[in-house]
Amino acid sequence: MKKIYLFLIATVVITLLVLLFSFINRDRMMDRIIEMALTQNVTKTEYLEDRDGIRVLTLGTSSPIPNERNQTGTAVFAGGYFFLFDVGYGVIRQAEIENLPVDQLSGVFISHWHSDHFIDLPYAINRSWQLGRNKPLDVYGPQGLDTVLYGIEKFLKYEDQHRITHHGEEVMNPHHSIVNPRIIDLSQSSAAVIFQQNELKISAFLVCHEPIAPSYGFRIDYKGKSVVISGDTRENCRILADQIQDVDLLLHEAMLKDVFVKGSEILTNNGNSRNAKILEDIIEYHTTPLEIGKMASEAGVKKVVLHHFAPVPDNLIMERRYKSDLGKHYKGPISLAQDGDEYYVSIK
Repeated sequence: MKKIYLFLIATVVITLLVLLFSFINRDRMMDRIIEMALTQNVTKTEYLEDRDGIRVLTLGTSSPIPNERNQTGTAVFAGGYFFLFDVGYGVIRQAEIENLPVDQLSGVFISHWHSDHFIDLPYAINRSWQLGRNKPLDVYGPQGLDTVLYGIEKFLKYEDQHRITHHGEEVMNPHHSIVNPRIIDLSQSSAAVIFQQNELKISAFLVCHEPIAPSYGFRIDYKGKSVVISGDTRENCRILADQIQDVDLLLHEAMLKDVFVKGSEILTNNGNSRNAKILEDIIEYHTTPLEIGKMASEAGVKKVVLHHFAPVPDNLIMERRYKSDLGKHYKGPISLAQDGDEYYVSIK
């Protein structure tokens, strides 16, 4: 009993001493906390210095269906460049959480004009400039890009003015806040190179997302290695099948269509025919894991990563369903991407 009593007294004394020390040194401790917070969040500029492969980060892996994940968006680093492919809601925030060098963003590629693929575009433009982008930003997209960018310019007008007025033009250079529109026009062909520097080449190709047209997928080639981002597409899309021949990494959207069929039936029975029709319509222009597996197997794809899920595989039942359906035809490596996942295609 005496030992317990002494132990309690010692604990109280030590606690009081710690509190007293903390009070006396509170300013120094606060400085240390701030310093640690700043030094731990160092941007990953080494990704830009890497010349040995293609680095892919899935910043958003969801569809518009409400859930905890971000909408679709993918970061790609290769050959000293940092590109974003689609920027749905939450993608730019995730890029900063991942400590990506947003201030050195080289360009943004938009596959089509569905909001879950471009709603964060104003933030990509504005935030990269706020953080220090020192040149205009190249934005690639389908016809209508000039109209969208004109609207974004007007939307950001007062935000930009306030930043410039507050910090001065030396800090917030207004010439760096602007964008260069790069309209992707494939009216004369089904695929074309839209960016090429040294050994890095990016191509856009038409995908089957009718009635949303044009709608694009993208292929990144670097030093003999390749990555394809499918964009939104239905099955049996011949152009996509050609683009993924022997590709090292295929990042493909995925939908469990029978879940949407069941959802449509439930909504109809509950008297919500409007939303039931929307679910039915969505089924027409997306791809199931089973269909992806068959296509990837025939094309000799080295690895398949599913993303832009509808619905997201956030439980074991859904996860097993995506993997088992994909694996019925495709026997290569499979991954179900989550927000913040990283994939690397090495040239070595």
